[in-house]
Formats: sequence, C-alpha cells, structure tokens
Amino acid sequence: MACFIVPMAEAIVVSALNRKNNRENNSNNNSSSNNTCSCNNIYRNNCSSGDKSNGSKLKYLSAMLWGGSSLLAIEHLYTGELWTTELSAMLEEMATRGVAMAAMVTIVWTITCRIKTKSLILQRQSTLALLGAVLMVLVDIAL
Repeated sequence: MACFIVPMAEAIVVSALNRKNNRENNSNNNSSSNNTCSCNNIYRNNCSSGDKSNGSKLKYLSAMLWGGSSLLAIEHLYTGELWTTELSAMLEEMATRGVAMAAMVTIVWTITCRIKTKSLILQRQSTLALLGAVLMVLVDIAL
C-alpha cells in the first residue's frame, strides 16, 4: 500500500544532502586560485577527484532509493494498492515494510562503500537503481 513512502522520504533527504554537498564542493573549487591538478595527477591519485569523497557516494544511495521506491510506486499503482481507506493499515505497512526496505538499501549501500571496489558496475547509477528496486521487492515479498 504505502511501503514505498519511507524509502522515498529517505531519497528526498539524501538527494538534498547530496546537492548541498555538491554546492559546497563547487564553491570550494571555485574559490581556490591554485588549480594545479592535471589529468595525469588525478589518475596517479596525487590530486583529489570528486568521485572519491564520501559525499559524492551519496548519489549512489540516492539512485538506489529512487529506483526502488519509484518501481514500487509504479507496481502499487498498477495493482491498485495505492487507494486504501484504512490509515492504520497504511501506517503499519510504512512502519514495518517501509522501514525494512529503507534499512536494507542503506545497509547494502554501506557495504558497497566499504568494499571500495573499482568496479564500473557498482558505479553506474542505473545498475544501482535496479539493485535498490530488487532489494525493496525482496523485502516486500519476505514480509
């Protein structure tokens, strides 16, 4: 019914934090007049690149949450589960399934950030959106 609302709310918060972090990074980069980083230095890890900071990893969590919650919203709309009159049933589902889905996606995101893999598969937002959707569907089926 409304289990996708909790991950969607988390996705809104994470997207806002990601935007704020990007604005701060851009203002810090624009204010520094010392622009000595070249392409060769970035590849040799002598300069910091944007993708290696912890704040830029928020875009991956955002993609996972938006992908999963949008897929569930479409699925609930298709099956007609969005229109329910019982508020207590909606709140119960949000508290059980919604929180479990958001927690599962966040835990998997944390694990992928800790692995520190250089895999291109884990850095593609479309793949992460699909991973978030699969995780949410699995939690929805399990509960």
